[in-house]
Amino acid sequence: KKLNQNKVKIRIATKINSNTKDIVKELSEIAEVREIKNIEARFVMVDGKELCFIVSDDKANEDDNAIWVNTPFFTTALEKMFNDVWKDLQPVRVE
Repeated sequence: KKLNQNKVKIRIATKINSNTKDIVKELSEIAEVREIKNIEARFVMVDGKELCFIVSDDKANEDDNAIWVNTPFFTTALEKMFNDVWKDLQPVRVE
C-alpha cells in the first residue's frame, strides 16, 4: 500500500480462478490487475533495472526459488515484452 500511496505504478498479470479470486480483489485496490491465460511465469521488475525471477513451479514445489539480478539491459528487454503482452490483456473486473 505504501508503494501505491507514493504513486508507484504496480501492474500484475495473473491467472484468475476460484483460488486466486479473493487475493486478486484485494490487489486490485492497489494495483492494475489483468488476467493472463497462456503464459506460465512469475517475475518482478523494478524501475527497469532489477529483475527477480521465480524459477520454481508453484504447482510442483512448495518452496519458491528465485534469482534477483541487477541488469538494466535484460530487464529493459523483458519489460518491452511484458508491455507488448500487457496491452492485449483484459482488465480484471472485481465484484
